[in-house]
Amino acid sequence: MGYRLASKASVGDGVRRIVLQEIGLAIDKLDEHDTHPEKSVHEVRKHCKKIRGALRLVRCSFDDYRNENARFRDLTRKLSPLRDAQILHDTHRYFVEHAAKGAAQASISTLNEALESYTGPILANWVEELDWIRVGLAAAREHVDKWSTAGTGFDTIAGGLQVTYRRARKGLLRSQEKIDDDTLHDWRKRVKYHWYHMRLLANAWPRIIKARAGAADHLSGLLGDDHDIAAYLSFLHRTNDIALANTINAIHLCADRRRMALQEESFTIGMRLFAEKPKRFVERFAAYWNVWG
Repeated sequence: MGYRLASKASVGDGVRRIVLQEIGLAIDKLDEHDTHPEKSVHEVRKHCKKIRGALRLVRCSFDDYRNENARFRDLTRKLSPLRDAQILHDTHRYFVEHAAKGAAQASISTLNEALESYTGPILANWVEELDWIRVGLAAAREHVDKWSTAGTGFDTIAGGLQVTYRRARKGLLRSQEKIDDDTLHDWRKRVKYHWYHMRLLANAWPRIIKARAGAADHLSGLLGDDHDIAAYLSFLHRTNDIALANTINAIHLCADRRRMALQEESFTIGMRLFAEKPKRFVERFAAYWNVWG
């Protein structure tokens, strides 16, 4: 049935099914880490975020929401440095290819060495971290069958849907008022949870909601690319080698142009996606829910 509520009859049962499914998929990926460590890190983080997205949908009707959300948040935090290190390498390759074509090979080699020195200690611990997370996920699975949500029907999700939408909308407004790395990154997280909610609710009106989910996914990707570039520029700022100044400046100019384009497109999509006030948005989805067979 995938990552969506299959029926409006029992939201609690649907959320438990989805969470158990995502835990199982994450553990499967961890069991493959000997052959595909980078893919395992990415996939496990993705499954844990999807779990937290499902939890957020029922946050106002699930008494143990804070504890369970914190459980999966803490598990994914263990993987964040590993994933960030991988993304730094990917972003570095992109800018070496697109912005530093004319740079001396010695400069590129020096930057490569600096990046390896910076990320090496982080990536060296991936086996221990993945093993620790597997134990944590197996323990978390034992709690899911005991979860209980209050209310029935749309009331079970209305509060969580509105909170997440409102925060994503506020994130847009804050980002427009003050464009900085932290504000944009926080907005991206809110958009991503809204995307998860649209996926979970897609069966209420597939044609309309799937289109909205696609727009939220695209917006999250744009903001994610912007964040990756910001993290890479932060790494470059730590590289205080005067011999690299010209190469770093060329990369910086290219990165700034790319970020400007990403942010402009993000604001355009965001203003459309979050045009409605939160209460009106939830009322509209309540109407979709009520006619869902």
